[in-house]
Amino acid sequence: MANRDTVEDVQELLPFVDVLVSDYSGIWVDYLLLDRPIIFVPYDLEEYSRSPGLMYDFEEVSPGPKVASFQEFAASLRECLRDPSRMGEERLKARRMFHEHEDSKACERLYRIISGNA
Repeated sequence: MANRDTVEDVQELLPFVDVLVSDYSGIWVDYLLLDRPIIFVPYDLEEYSRSPGLMYDFEEVSPGPKVASFQEFAASLRECLRDPSRMGEERLKARRMFHEHEDSKACERLYRIISGNA
């Protein structure tokens, strides 16, 4: 398992991941740019949502199956690997919600802003 304890920057691993398994941490928002399946394991969502930790309705914006048991996880993983395009429309909707640009030109845009040529 890759996390902050085993890998300094897990973002660097994302291009090598076929299916992301996440709770509701923000890594899935970055992973949307790869348009690959995501499985959510929101094991303590009810408790977490009572604190000011979620900015959006998790059920509404998260484009992937939400699993509560190993059996659900295994079935979802098999389905995601069999058909990676599954839930593609939901991922596209979320990607458009969270990402204005998908062109890998953020540095150029930032340079233009800083240099006054925006």
